[in-house]
Amino acid sequence: MVYITQAAPNEMTWLTLRAAAQIGIEVMPWERYLQRKVTLEQPGATSQSSPDQEVNRRAKLFVTEINSRWSATNEVDWLGPLYADEVNFHGKRMSRGEVITAQRLFAERWPERNYKPQDKSMNAVCSESGPGQQEVAPLECIVTGTATWATRSLARNVTASGLMSFSYVLRASGGAFFIKGETSRVLQRDTRTAN
Repeated sequence: MVYITQAAPNEMTWLTLRAAAQIGIEVMPWERYLQRKVTLEQPGATSQSSPDQEVNRRAKLFVTEINSRWSATNEVDWLGPLYADEVNFHGKRMSRGEVITAQRLFAERWPERNYKPQDKSMNAVCSESGPGQQEVAPLECIVTGTATWATRSLARNVTASGLMSFSYVLRASGGAFFIKGETSRVLQRDTRTAN
């Protein structure tokens, strides 16, 4: 409290990772937290839960967490570590850097966003991605579903909301997921301009 409130009324004190370490506040970068939450915070397996079901559950949780974070911030750099080097991004082959640039432009166009995947609509199918150079084929998951969404731009005086379908292709590597593919399609849209 003391650290954050030391700024003048017209200023802001940001809590950086370095400052937090110096004053003894335990923090974790978001991307590490997200990967840890998805890969390490697993409830005890029950007799009804198979390893395949657990991987599917973790893949769905990963997608839900990404949408939650994307709704909460206009920063996009946290997305970088979550994407593969090359991504099929809405039907176009793009590098990780190009994807982050596209996400940054979208965040500038729609600074206020809210995406809520509908839990009952989500489906995850995980399997080995086929023969490769490695002895064991890497695990790949396809997560699909629908989400309600709402966006607003005060600068452009417009709001939009509706329902969308989404699909993520995830690669599991080293106990974490990376996005190899991402697509979405608007199913319903309501766009309004304020008077």
